[in-house]
Amino acid sequence: MQHGHSADADLLEQALQAARHILPDQGPIGVFIHHNTLHAFQHLRFHDAVQEAASLTGARPYLDLHEFRAAFHAGRIDETDLAAAIHSHLGESANEEIFPTLTRFQLWRHLMLEETAISNQAELDWQFQSATAAEHALMHAAQEWVTRLLPLPYEKPLYRRHAEVLRALGTGDSDAVVHDELIRWCAAFLDQGQALTPMPGRDLGFLQAVALMYEAGVGSPRGCPGAAEDFHAIASNKTPPHTVIRACLHDLGIEEPEFISFVSATA
Repeated sequence: MQHGHSADADLLEQALQAARHILPDQGPIGVFIHHNTLHAFQHLRFHDAVQEAASLTGARPYLDLHEFRAAFHAGRIDETDLAAAIHSHLGESANEEIFPTLTRFQLWRHLMLEETAISNQAELDWQFQSATAAEHALMHAAQEWVTRLLPLPYEKPLYRRHAEVLRALGTGDSDAVVHDELIRWCAAFLDQGQALTPMPGRDLGFLQAVALMYEAGVGSPRGCPGAAEDFHAIASNKTPPHTVIRACLHDLGIEEPEFISFVSATA
């Protein structure tokens, strides 16, 4: 049993070190300095680094399609730049005809710049049912042509954390609630003299300092019922941070082999 606990501790420490490598290694500073927030990915090409970091952290790496369209129509993106980007991605296939008189480049350009009126199979079926005879014949011919094309690869969404599932289900964003609280406590803990009163217990470390504040009467944050009671127990028992993290991972159903991937995605 002792050996198992030691292995568990090693895996947890590896997970924390992996997350530390992803996060910018920077504390409070007195003057402005440059820091590469993608330093953990700087061995990659820029766009590869941005996308890998986004995949790992869940951050949004680029503007969404509507924002890019607005920038194009406002003149911030030039026609030649758009054409160069499409040709760079499609290569020689850009000039292939996928319909008579319609090249792959023209189709991509249209899809990138124009809103499509059909977003699912039900709307497509309705369009077929409500079409005139001439429109129906044209749509049927187009559908037959499209079915001969190679299908696009489809990747099922990968949910790495519970918060991502909650967002996908539309039941709220637990990250937003937790981050709001963390930002306030981190600002108080890392204060360098700007606050009127320093945060008590900072010499005990971040976890115990926050626990003391809850024990002194701070209530649970909105959206986190029971947090105050948990921190009361941490303060009373002087529970070490690694023990708290391990207990939280256990409560979330995270197995030891998943420690590194889950904690890194949470960073």
